[in-house]
Amino acid sequence: LNEVISKARKMGGLISVCRSFNLPTKIAVPVGTPANKASWHTEGAKVESEKNTVATVSFNGYEILKVFSISAAAKRMSIDAFEQYLIDELNACVMECIADALVNGTGEGQGTGLESITWTATGDNKNAVEYANGSKPEYKDFVATMALLKRGYSQGAKWAMNNATLYTHVYGIVDQNKRPIFIADPKNESIGYILGREVVIDDNIADGDIYLGNFNYMGYNLAEGIVIEVSRESSFRSGLIDYRALAIADCKPIVTEAFVKLHEAAE
Repeated sequence: LNEVISKARKMGGLISVCRSFNLPTKIAVPVGTPANKASWHTEGAKVESEKNTVATVSFNGYEILKVFSISAAAKRMSIDAFEQYLIDELNACVMECIADALVNGTGEGQGTGLESITWTATGDNKNAVEYANGSKPEYKDFVATMALLKRGYSQGAKWAMNNATLYTHVYGIVDQNKRPIFIADPKNESIGYILGREVVIDDNIADGDIYLGNFNYMGYNLAEGIVIEVSRESSFRSGLIDYRALAIADCKPIVTEAFVKLHEAAE
């Protein structure tokens, strides 16, 4: 399990910056609601105590299943080489499934992703900024998106988008002083920065969609690693050996207000 999680961190994308849990399934993560600010006190006056409520976000257990076949010749490789092959293949299959669910998961028989959040561009519950249909975002749209994110979540917040969106929608944007808002970071391992916030590339995100959020409040749980089982019966006549990988996992936004979205208007 440690090997799988370690490799997942190297895959890049949102899965590398989200919080990971490796706990028994059906866990509930406590989330404290912010308390009201303190007030000035009149000397000797009685102060009523405030009870701080704690909400919980529950992670369920959904099955991720993958079956693949290898030849008998591959099975004859050295033990180390064969085990490494299994780790690489299963890691890619299972983690790519979780990575997609972090964005697009519906929560019905699978994990819950960012797209499950109700994105609203108007009203008191506004958590999204829309740019005109058929156009591209402008500098003011990125500033407005940053303004939507509450200060408590802005520390450590990151932009997330796919590679095409970065280079077609963002790369050429300049601020009012004609300076590019995207600054590449060739010296470090990160992609770069937009208005001082790191950029994460994840191709599971739809074209034109841009998220800003603190991904410490987006989590996935891989309960007990990956169970590997082998069968020679189903591919007996072809000389193949079938391997089945089974994982119990879930993913979910832990605090939805930790994320805002910039996207193209529907019409």
